[in-house]
Amino acid sequence: MIRHGIAAVIAGMSLLLNACGGGGGGTPPPSNSGGPLAVTASASAASTTTLGPAYVIDTLTAQAANGTPPYTYSWIAQGSAHGTLSSATAAAPSLAATLNWGDAFNDTWQVTVTDAASHTASATVSVDITAPAADGMPAGFTATPIRGSIVTDSVTSAVVPGTGSYPLAVYLPADYAATSDSLPVIYATDGVADLSDPTQYNGWQVPDMARILEAKGKRAIVVGIGGFERRNTDYLLPGATIFYRFVTTELIPYIEKKYRASPNGRTLSGHSYGGLFTGLAMMMDRPGNRYFSNFISLDGSYFNQADLTAGMEQTLRSGSGGSLPNTVLVLTSSSAGNDAYVDTFYQQLQALDIQGWQITRVPNYNTGHLQMFDEGFAASVDILFDLPAGL
Repeated sequence: MIRHGIAAVIAGMSLLLNACGGGGGGTPPPSNSGGPLAVTASASAASTTTLGPAYVIDTLTAQAANGTPPYTYSWIAQGSAHGTLSSATAAAPSLAATLNWGDAFNDTWQVTVTDAASHTASATVSVDITAPAADGMPAGFTATPIRGSIVTDSVTSAVVPGTGSYPLAVYLPADYAATSDSLPVIYATDGVADLSDPTQYNGWQVPDMARILEAKGKRAIVVGIGGFERRNTDYLLPGATIFYRFVTTELIPYIEKKYRASPNGRTLSGHSYGGLFTGLAMMMDRPGNRYFSNFISLDGSYFNQADLTAGMEQTLRSGSGGSLPNTVLVLTSSSAGNDAYVDTFYQQLQALDIQGWQITRVPNYNTGHLQMFDEGFAASVDILFDLPAGL
């Protein structure tokens, strides 16, 4: 297990200033103020995170004293800032920063407090943020250019009501144009960035999946499916059954006709709700109409619709006849995410006593729900490519 520490080095400074407007020397604070206006600035302890890109959120706090309430606040970066504040005028704004593997930087922010008598006082706070290189991956991993290409595409759906088409982000290895072989395909949910909201975590997954494959020397096509806006419908029952039909009867034929995509050893991957959908799809993917061999569930949200999931497990047991050869499921989780629910799902599948399948429960990562994505996918790639038939 790899952990990245994010340390907040906090410098709180109190500056006692009497910058008053009007008159010769200004107006002293009222006698009930308890002294001149003062302010201290501090940062909360940053949380632990892992592989980038990951989001870290810290809280900066300005504590005003004396002077004449109420106070107003104004935060401004000192030099080049890597993080962004939730509000430049709040007493305790959050500081959000996106981390790449190997990042190490410092943000210094100054807050100026003004009281009701127009007195001001300022203080600064510095935050050091580091994300050491992941084991087995190069420093600055997410800043490394992708050698292959990611092309935009779309596929029209007649199965999913009211959608029209789904956007796609398709990763092709660097040697794709110069070769002629068929490649294994990883179909990934949440695969297209929601450009209207850059804070959403989806959109970086396909580039990171590409970088991980390239760093490990593995050749595969990655098909990123859709954006963020339909995940509450498509990845949960009953919508998941319709979305599964779209993926299997519309998307797969489209990809295998347009790209050199091998029909053998298809992989379905998902994170969070997408990870839950991966588990549901595995239980819908048989018998008779089997589309996938491999399933990657990254911190799947198995707390949701647990009763329906349990019912599908029993249907899987009876429908499979107790045998599912050449079926691989990799389950990963995070301690700050869905670890307990993923473990329950794993135990329930084990209790079905189905022969022939391979379920690998990767030990949970001591990190956040979003931050475990790269780690979990990298481990899953190792497991799948180590199989005798590869992906």
